[in-house]
Amino acid sequence: MANFTKSLADGVTTTTLTTSVYAPPAFTKALIRQMVVSNPTGAVCALTVGVFTKTGATGTRTIINARNVAVNETYLCPEILNAVIDVGGHIELGSNPANLQFVISGVEMT
Repeated sequence: MANFTKSLADGVTTTTLTTSVYAPPAFTKALIRQMVVSNPTGAVCALTVGVFTKTGATGTRTIINARNVAVNETYLCPEILNAVIDVGGHIELGSNPANLQFVISGVEMT
């Protein structure tokens, strides 16, 4: 079976680190190919991204910590490129203030 890149998640950040913005389906892992965050708000927003890698992991790993995203900036998030989210893992996002827009794409594999 072929694996194709697809949209895994999209939405708007909240002010708290939102658990499971993306989690692979049961018995599936995901390879993150791209994550894009844009700031359409009127203020600089501090972006935080965490990855909980797999079932049994000991806590979330912060991979982007309060990175400022300027007004009208689009940030490509190279820190998460090619990250593997294993069975039981997930991606968390948050920003201060809220309302950054994000899109995550990648490949899901069984």
